[in-house]
Amino acid sequence: MNKRLLSASVCYLLAINLIGQSNAVLGKIKDAKTGVGIPFANLLLLTEKTGTAADADGQFELSVREWPAQIRVSAIGYLTDTVVVEQADALQITLQPVPANLPLVEVLAQKKLRQLSPEDRLPFAFAIWDDYLFTLSRKRTGSNAWIEVRSPDGILLFEQQLDLRRVTDIEVNCRNRLYLLANYRYINLGYTRAQIVPLETMKYTDYIGAYRDCRCSTEEAMYYENVAYQGLLKRYLRASLTNGALDNFRQVLYAEQLDNYMADLGLIMEGQSISNTGDVSRAENDYIRTRQTDADFLQRVFYKNPQDNFLFLAGGELILFNHDEQRIEYFDAEGRPKQVIPAHYVQHKDWNGRVIQDLKTEAFYALLRDETGYLLAQIDLNTGQIGEPVLLNILFYDDIAIYNNTAFVLGTPTAHAASDVKRLYTKALW
Repeated sequence: MNKRLLSASVCYLLAINLIGQSNAVLGKIKDAKTGVGIPFANLLLLTEKTGTAADADGQFELSVREWPAQIRVSAIGYLTDTVVVEQADALQITLQPVPANLPLVEVLAQKKLRQLSPEDRLPFAFAIWDDYLFTLSRKRTGSNAWIEVRSPDGILLFEQQLDLRRVTDIEVNCRNRLYLLANYRYINLGYTRAQIVPLETMKYTDYIGAYRDCRCSTEEAMYYENVAYQGLLKRYLRASLTNGALDNFRQVLYAEQLDNYMADLGLIMEGQSISNTGDVSRAENDYIRTRQTDADFLQRVFYKNPQDNFLFLAGGELILFNHDEQRIEYFDAEGRPKQVIPAHYVQHKDWNGRVIQDLKTEAFYALLRDETGYLLAQIDLNTGQIGEPVLLNILFYDDIAIYNNTAFVLGTPTAHAASDVKRLYTKALW
């Protein structure tokens, strides 16, 4: 009798377990005209509010628990479609390319500024890595940080509350690795099958020492920008990952200003170290304040070089946007010079001093600012000129990234200029 009861119980538990199991739907998303797989297309399971993304060949695997399943499929440059799946069969889904004669109303709708972050969350950092958008946020009523994972077109794929203290940032470093900064430690993260996986932890000082000045890398080398003496000396270095050799392949020097800076360095250091923490006379206090003011003026105003340069990898080449000398310089992977063209875009009246690389297409954009807010304009690498600027409708920003001709901005839109609340927005640049 007991054996029968035990057998019945086991069967019952197995039945419950099987009911809760999911079935994997496999398939491929293809261009309806060419039949070629669409890389990194997004799939949202409407019936369960989960999703996934296709790989570089358009192949995907989606876990489904409830049948029939409604799946919304989208990709940048294609019309979104929804399919109904009755069972776990292999799927071949085709998407129609966006027609060239798409009605103007629809084009404008796609180019509007779109908010990604929900109203009950306050985002404070984001990063784009491995074709996913990672956002850190906090709820208005809570203190613990949340991490959200979205597809590039904004579909929420996964979210999780982090059981960590002092979560302050998330970034992709020059080695293309995703790191979370929490409690003064950097945690290397992986993401697979809707799960955040911590891989390793580095001390803050170790991480900064290894990656702070690193701008890009290959399998063979890491490339650094070393800025010294208030930006009066900038060195660009190649560090070999095979033999440890360090080569200085480019240097930008303001020789006369640097000589003057070194001559005044004693005065600057005196002003920085002097203080009036004790009881001092009025005359002594005036002397201290004068020395502090002089040091601050020399350090921050008189000698500080306001130009920022930017070093990137694109198509196997190093590209240095040398704003000190208003040039775009090309180098091979060994650091050997190849070509130089003038950076005409720096003469634009609204030039704001920053170049941003599209993480998908490797195109480059100049950041501009006028009285209405920030704009982005693509740089023509053959001429050094820029195309027609696209208004972001953003007045203040903390961070900007570009992925597949779409801008992602953490900031305050022009329409909410009076508010100090930041949100994560996206806007098409095409």
